[in-house]
Amino acid sequence: MTHQPKISIIILNWNGLKDTLACLTSLAKIAYPNYEVIVVDNGSKNKEASIIKRKFPQINILKNKTNLGFAEGNNAAIRRILKQNQSDYILLLNNDTVVTKNFLNRLVETAQNCQNSGVLGPKIYYYRRRGKTKVIQSIGSMINLSLGKISPVKQKNNCPLAVDFVTGACLLIKTAVVKKIGLLDKKFFCVFEDADWCLRAKTAGFLILYVPRSVIYHKLGQTIKKTSPVYYYTRNLFWFEFKHAGFFQLLFFLTHYFIFVFPAYFFGYLLIKRNYQAWKNYLRGLIDAIFAYKAQTNT
Repeated sequence: MTHQPKISIIILNWNGLKDTLACLTSLAKIAYPNYEVIVVDNGSKNKEASIIKRKFPQINILKNKTNLGFAEGNNAAIRRILKQNQSDYILLLNNDTVVTKNFLNRLVETAQNCQNSGVLGPKIYYYRRRGKTKVIQSIGSMINLSLGKISPVKQKNNCPLAVDFVTGACLLIKTAVVKKIGLLDKKFFCVFEDADWCLRAKTAGFLILYVPRSVIYHKLGQTIKKTSPVYYYTRNLFWFEFKHAGFFQLLFFLTHYFIFVFPAYFFGYLLIKRNYQAWKNYLRGLIDAIFAYKAQTNT
């Protein structure tokens, strides 16, 4: 690859200092030369932004006063990148990831060789999984709007593959694509904002590519655990469907969900797991999914 386009890497930090420092340490060892790192501190406590800057003075720090969520937290940095107009690509990278030396080379090389590509993602292994290594956590996936499911692809070789979705844990997007489809949708706050971005890019005519030769490791959900994952997943699944599904897809989804899925979650949290907080969050997510969606779309 003769031309090495500039990459702006965005890492969102919210009270995750240890993980963020480990991620930055791994980034400092990558082979790709033309990149910048922007750490967005999403209202963390204990002066974490200052500590990060002291240990990694070469990076850029952007501070949000409060936790704006994954979508709007990243948007703060994306707006600055677009305003400066110097970067060819933007990479969203979770702070609880550890990258390999050539992960970025392989993503960028694939993007450069495929002009229709818009969004790309690597193969992601669990950082640790019960003492085992090389356990896959996330790969490219297909989206079934009729069932409300995101299912991983089955692939035996290492060739790039066109998919519907790559996770925002590590997502490379061309700056030109962002200019065309817009920022992450802030109403999602966290969960499904990456799937929404991917579908918007695909609808605009760009390919979503899974690049299995690019590899990173993910500790998985260190930030979402601090919020209400059951609430956000439930609410945002419905908002995602309302936004993207066609009439008959949505009708089938709602019928299937309330006949098969709803009873499993409702009675599963209440009677089997006896997790009453998760049960309450699930019901709250359903209520907000239906009654708060219109209000959000008008803001």
